[in-house]
Parts: sequence; structure tokens; C-alpha cells
Amino acid sequence: MNPLTEQNPLHERYRLIGIVVWVSFAAACVATALFFAAFDPLDIIDKSTFPLDWGRTECYSVGFFLFWALTASTGSMVAWLVVTPVASVKAIRQMKNGGK
Repeated sequence: MNPLTEQNPLHERYRLIGIVVWVSFAAACVATALFFAAFDPLDIIDKSTFPLDWGRTECYSVGFFLFWALTASTGSMVAWLVVTPVASVKAIRQMKNGGK
């Protein structure tokens, strides 16, 4: 079975995952650029309470992945909230019809 065919019951889930991952990637790119345009990573390391031996590249990489995780989790919650009411309405209608 081809996972990308529209007959696949998971087609909508794959589509939502793709949307969340792509949009969160783009948002993380913008957030990383804006954050590190305002703050120098080496100044942040100098003010940290624990010793880090990182250069700018490592800070940019970790910052990007943290922003990506944040935006992906936010996007996942939004996708879940968008899909949940449809499932809830179907379940309520089934209960009213006696479980048919």
C-alpha cells in the first residue's frame, strides 16, 4: 500500500505532520535569525551559570533546534485542536443515534 494515496486512512495525518514540520521549520529559521541578530551567543555563554565551551556555530545550531522544537510542539497542539472538534462532533452524533 502506498502511504501517499488518498485512499489510505492515514493520508490526512501524514498531511498534517508534513504541514506542522514544514511550517515549524520555517518559523524556527526566522526566530533564530531574529534572536541571534539581537543577542550575541558568546555574551549569553559568558553570563551563564554553568561552564560551556561552545563557539558561535554550536550556539546557533542548538538555538535553531530549540526554536524548531518549540514551534513544532506549538504547531502540533494547534493541529490536534483543529482535528479534535470534528472527531468530537462525530462521536456525539453517534451517541445520539444510539451508537449507530
